[in-house]
Amino acid sequence: DVTGMRPVARPDDATRIEAVKEAMKLIAERNDPGDFDAAGTPKVRAIENLTGGAKPVDGKERLALWAEVANAVEG
Repeated sequence: DVTGMRPVARPDDATRIEAVKEAMKLIAERNDPGDFDAAGTPKVRAIENLTGGAKPVDGKERLALWAEVANAVEG
């Protein structure tokens, strides 16, 4: 295990990531303040509720996926 390197994506990672991004889009569309943290990023619990338990692996991934979704929604 090399520090700082991401493991190679497992086949189920792509499905999980797409589910998380779709949940983030729905969260953005309904715009419920309770679904967002103080920084304006969707809360993990809100994501899990829409995906049936799929969630970002860590905060860094959550922020990266949210940046992608937010740009797509705004653009």
